[in-house]
Amino acid sequence: MNRILVVGVPRSGSTWLAQMLASTPHSYAVLEPDNPAWHREAGAVRQLYGAFPVLQAGERAPEYERLWDRAFGERPPRRLLGGSHRNMVLKTVHGGFAVDWLSARYAPRVVLIERHPLNVVASWMQHRFEVGDLATRERVRTQYVEPLALPRWDPMAPRILQVAWAVGVLMSGLRRQARSRPEWVVVSHEELCVDSSVRLRGVAARLDLEWSPGAERRLRESNAPGSGAEIKRVARALPSKWRDSAAGDMQAVADYLRRFRELQQWFEPAGDASDRVPRAPSTNGSQGPALATPTVTAAEAPLAAAAATSLPGDDPAVLRARDGFAPRRAALLQRIESVAARPGDEPEQPASHRAALRYLAFYLPQYHPIPQNDAWWGEGFTDWTNVTNAQPSFSGHYQPHLPSEDLGFYDLRDPETRFLQAQLASRYGVDGFVYYHYWFLGQRLLERPFDAVLASGRPELPFCVCWANENWTRNWDGGDGSLLIEQRYDSADDVDHIRWLASAFADARYIRVDGRPLLLVYRAARLPFPQRTADVWRSEAMRLGVGEPYLCSVESFAEERADPRALGFDASVEFPAGLAGWPRRGPQLVLPPGTAKRGGAEGTATGAQLRAFSYPVASELALTRPAPEYKRFRCVTPGWDNSPRHPAQPTVFVGSTPETYERWLSRTAAEFTPYSAGENLVFVNAWNEWGESNHLEPDRRWGYAYLEAHLRATGRVAA
Repeated sequence: MNRILVVGVPRSGSTWLAQMLASTPHSYAVLEPDNPAWHREAGAVRQLYGAFPVLQAGERAPEYERLWDRAFGERPPRRLLGGSHRNMVLKTVHGGFAVDWLSARYAPRVVLIERHPLNVVASWMQHRFEVGDLATRERVRTQYVEPLALPRWDPMAPRILQVAWAVGVLMSGLRRQARSRPEWVVVSHEELCVDSSVRLRGVAARLDLEWSPGAERRLRESNAPGSGAEIKRVARALPSKWRDSAAGDMQAVADYLRRFRELQQWFEPAGDASDRVPRAPSTNGSQGPALATPTVTAAEAPLAAAAATSLPGDDPAVLRARDGFAPRRAALLQRIESVAARPGDEPEQPASHRAALRYLAFYLPQYHPIPQNDAWWGEGFTDWTNVTNAQPSFSGHYQPHLPSEDLGFYDLRDPETRFLQAQLASRYGVDGFVYYHYWFLGQRLLERPFDAVLASGRPELPFCVCWANENWTRNWDGGDGSLLIEQRYDSADDVDHIRWLASAFADARYIRVDGRPLLLVYRAARLPFPQRTADVWRSEAMRLGVGEPYLCSVESFAEERADPRALGFDASVEFPAGLAGWPRRGPQLVLPPGTAKRGGAEGTATGAQLRAFSYPVASELALTRPAPEYKRFRCVTPGWDNSPRHPAQPTVFVGSTPETYERWLSRTAAEFTPYSAGENLVFVNAWNEWGESNHLEPDRRWGYAYLEAHLRATGRVAA
């Protein structure tokens, strides 16, 4: 058996490298057997030996031996059984101080992947990695910190410098071992990003692996935009990726890391690493000089990568002046400047009623990686992963929906992306975003974009939040099966939750209804004691001085279509989505013979599995829905098709066009009578729900047509 051990520090790209090597013929991967998050038995071993065990060759460590004996003896996954598998690729980011021990016991071929330390620090900060017991382990101090004359741990230092210390110690320890191990294959993450196919082919050859067409195909799949491993994009973003990915003084971090002798080669003698791809230093003589890395100057980097942590100002002209290197974004800024929504000039105009309403669009913050999604779906997962994998299920089926090149496959950690989204929205008649908010007994997920909006004060577009209080499941249905994280409730948590929400309510941009902060709850009927929760929220918010919240239930499912007053809420919001959200959707369509796929491409629906309805019919039926006795705000959608998330059994509303959307929104707004001056809301599902194909953001088929239709439907005119 050809055993290959990929080692690196956490967030160095080791998972991607191991997966690429394991995609070669007769190979399979065993990832992080020493990670308690993936393997339960690793937790007990970590308690004994620490998060980063320090072991010398031949040293007795019974529990650690059993852990790795199982790992090196692991058989291929069941789906691979039956073939001849002679290559095992194992990966660890916690065994860096035990590589000599592992090598002596199992004789693997070691591959060390290195990444620029500034980018590693930035990624640790982003994913909230903890230093853990690394600073308190005696062996780390006596065998690495002191012999290598490394800076000592400072418990009073800012957290970002504590993270830098941990990264510096781990990388220094690995490089120290690599210097005396000429047989190791040392690769640079940055160099792999520049020309991944050529570089990986060379690494595979050194490991006696065959770089086959199948491996090349797997590489191309991993390079799909939005997959989280889009290598060319990552390479172009490297010059200043660390700037946008971590909070803190990164120049101070760079100065601190220069104190680690083993890491000095990564830094230019003067200045910082922002003007070119960081160098990958040569580790040992047998490797020869580091492979030449083409420089990527700031003038070549995309706007999303070149953005600083804060914006220079909310003036498109200012942004465009720095945007000469990003013509697609420059064109977007020119478009933003060319159109601005404003009400009609005369109150007597037929459009004046529609223009006076407030149009709020639901906003999905899914487009950035988080550790939980990394663990559940694979490293770097975002909703773009689903979007780009979508396939049509019948002739004429519009899939995949891909974003236009102006915004592209954006990352919501980028402040300029958020600014441009808000500028587009306000120019085209969207008055605010309804951010989905994920709260699980105090644990928040996908929180980073909204936290950045609060902390920075930008963009200026008004906003509110919708608590998406449902389970996260592998089926993307909020149900009770295949749970990833469960939505649970607690009376004490009601207080904690509203206290956190109060910090958002206090923002001057927060949307209010007659002076009260607007809060939506996606599954209000799921609250065990909704009236008590509503009472607690109102009383605590009043005590905190942020005002009594205006509570809206969302009619997302049949059980939610009830009088919100029975729950202690003020009003409800329609939510046309899927099957449950359309109370009147018309008959299911029967596709003409030969149009639906029958046992077609893997992951696509057959005719029997597909549920198709007419968007024009469903929108007309929505217009005729009788008004209830309670307050209910209307909601429209530019389309619905959840094929990206449910490829085997999608629900598709066919026939949406900008014209049908405009008609639906225009008539909805014209027929809606506000309940008061502040209760003048119309909702849109959604601004950017690409995984369900309902988005106002421009795509490659329709461009800005839906935004232009939205602007016309609001009765506003371009300034």
